[in-house]
Amino acid sequence: MSRKRMLSDSIWHDPRFISFSCTELLCLTYLHTGPMTNMIGIYTFIPAKITADLHLASCAELWRVLKKFEKLDLVKIDKAKHYIWVKTWWSHNSASQLGSIKFRYATAEQIMCVPSQWHQEFWSVFSKLQKPENLSWFDSHNLSPCSPEQAKERDLRVLDDTELTTHNEIKKTAFRLSLVDATALQKQNIDPEIAQSKPNAAVSPKRIAERNKAFKIMNESGLTPQGLENVFKAFTEANATGRIKNLPAYAISLVAAEKSGQLGQAH
Repeated sequence: MSRKRMLSDSIWHDPRFISFSCTELLCLTYLHTGPMTNMIGIYTFIPAKITADLHLASCAELWRVLKKFEKLDLVKIDKAKHYIWVKTWWSHNSASQLGSIKFRYATAEQIMCVPSQWHQEFWSVFSKLQKPENLSWFDSHNLSPCSPEQAKERDLRVLDDTELTTHNEIKKTAFRLSLVDATALQKQNIDPEIAQSKPNAAVSPKRIAERNKAFKIMNESGLTPQGLENVFKAFTEANATGRIKNLPAYAISLVAAEKSGQLGQAH
């Protein structure tokens, strides 16, 4: 299903982008409107797929652009987890509407997936863009990261950054386990705020880790950009059904099928 993505015309006269080449502007536009984007601007990405979608000569050309964006503080990249943070996201999208009942549950699930090393910085920006009543909802569901100072105020024993990260991850997991399936409830005209049942079949931390491992397998497979696009499309469609138990193993099978020219026949 296609989705609408907003892009302000300020991109054409922003002083930071005046010297950008056509390729660099195309990449920036893609990071705001591509098929892997979500509502908060921090999402998983596959360089080979972006290279194929934009018809770039090679992944090296894409990485040259992304490294330039990093130096300009336009993006942050977590290569280990295959996540990208588009830091110009809120210049083109509304953060305040994500706190409404219609969007807050889906937004919360995406915030849960933000790499821990970015959570504090992301939240400092996101929270300032929220209405007080919506911010209270996010805070009440423990979505704000716990800083060392806050931990001391709450009599929490935080020894180091590792323990702090663990504490925040536990909060994320606890939220996932209690999150209601807002989308399903809304389709039934049930207010998610008063729902006391139907725990959400949210993506578990284990499932997220398996998915990221599968992405890494596909990204490092040595396939051509077109081959990676074929594999990624097949993987995405299969994963959406929820019937694939072992995502990394499935990714390996897709890569093998693509290399043997049997992807369309086997899957």
